[in-house]
Amino acid sequence: MQDQFVMNQVTALFSFLKHHVDLSTKTTLNDIGFSLETFFMDLFNKFDGENNWVNANVENLNQPAIDLINRKSKHALQVTVRADSTKIKKTIEMYEKHKVDVDKITIIGFLHHTNYKKNNSETVGIDYITRRIKGCSLVQKTEILDLIKNSIPVHVLSPLSDSDCFDVIQRMLDRSALRDDRYCEGSYEDMIRGLKEAKDLITSGVTSKVGISTKPISGYTEPLQSELSDIEYKISDIIRICNRSKRDNFVILSMNEKIEIDRLKDEIINQMNLISSSLGKKKILRR
Repeated sequence: MQDQFVMNQVTALFSFLKHHVDLSTKTTLNDIGFSLETFFMDLFNKFDGENNWVNANVENLNQPAIDLINRKSKHALQVTVRADSTKIKKTIEMYEKHKVDVDKITIIGFLHHTNYKKNNSETVGIDYITRRIKGCSLVQKTEILDLIKNSIPVHVLSPLSDSDCFDVIQRMLDRSALRDDRYCEGSYEDMIRGLKEAKDLITSGVTSKVGISTKPISGYTEPLQSELSDIEYKISDIIRICNRSKRDNFVILSMNEKIEIDRLKDEIINQMNLISSSLGKKKILRR
């Protein structure tokens, strides 16, 4: 349970950061408010359990083709917004032209990457990073989560109050997917889709709906962060019950499963209303 909780927070922070980078820049990572190169340097040093990764531009001002270098393993990294074919070609040309003294170069496309692997060069995306984190021990995962929290200035990138952000979540949950009983609910697919959007909004602060965004769960103060984590877990429970009962294109729920879903919905609404009251708000959710 603790392992999954930590990974959920890691994934949420990366989703939030990708959303911020996508809004803030289209070409470079220079103006997002903090150094992604330094963050990845610290992250890869956590992966290796050593401090061999260094900023290549500190060692050699404006080092062509690479941002980070590990002299011991002779491995270099470049961090970019989009590792498309043009960027890959330019990086490889610079790497070969300047005869960078490494055996392998990896290009991390933060928002997008074109699959490329040839000789000693490859491209990866953020999914590669999260897979590596998943392979770590719980102790390492917790240390990495702390690193991410300390590296990503959530309150600077999303300077919204807990109260304002809660309003966005409350509006998202004030919909038929949560209010209706299972006995009168229309489409299960619509309900699951709506609950997944609410779950994404709570954990990462973004959804697939254009114009709806807030801060990730790690950006809230306690005890609100723990309360929202509990609500997100109950939403996940509802989704799990429906997915478990899915047969082909139909969701076939037993009476006990319907009752359990409605119980979870009531608990979510009660928790949301208690939070709303503690924040001095008059709006409440109703079934």
